[in-house]
Amino acid sequence: MGNGTILDCLYRYGYVVYTIQGNSMKPMLIPDRDIVVIIKRGARKLSENDVVLYQRKEKLMLHRIIKISDSGRCSILGDNFSFIDYDVRDEDIIGILIAFIHNGIRYEITSPEYLEYVASLRKSEKSRLLKKCIIDSISWNFRKLPKRCVCVLKDVLRFVFNYNPKFVKRERNSRFKGSF
Repeated sequence: MGNGTILDCLYRYGYVVYTIQGNSMKPMLIPDRDIVVIIKRGARKLSENDVVLYQRKEKLMLHRIIKISDSGRCSILGDNFSFIDYDVRDEDIIGILIAFIHNGIRYEITSPEYLEYVASLRKSEKSRLLKKCIIDSISWNFRKLPKRCVCVLKDVLRFVFNYNPKFVKRERNSRFKGSF
């Protein structure tokens, strides 16, 4: 689904459901497999840990708010990124994640599994960012190697640095109340 279609659905119906494309929210969201449900921002007050859809230069991004300044500007970071997008304006944020389907199982942002994942993620944020920066820097220096070699190198570095974030899963037959 292209940017125009996502925005059209969001503005027309007030929500959009689509399959995620990028790697920035791994391990919570796996590209080309997991599905997100995003509602139009409206007048809802933003909070730290909200996963928001925002526009940066013609691209739509789905990342987590990690800090809101006194002036209302947000610092935003993808769960799998080491680059923080500082100074995101309130008017750039157009949607908010309310639910997602990960590995065939539906999660709402109020589910205990999701809240546990966010707490763990935020608790380890500084060390996780440092490890991710080191891994990315080392693998960038070997970028001229075949892609498979770089992937193996990253796997080895993740093992050495004990960098393996996980999303807590629950049983397939467990259900949440309500629907999308």
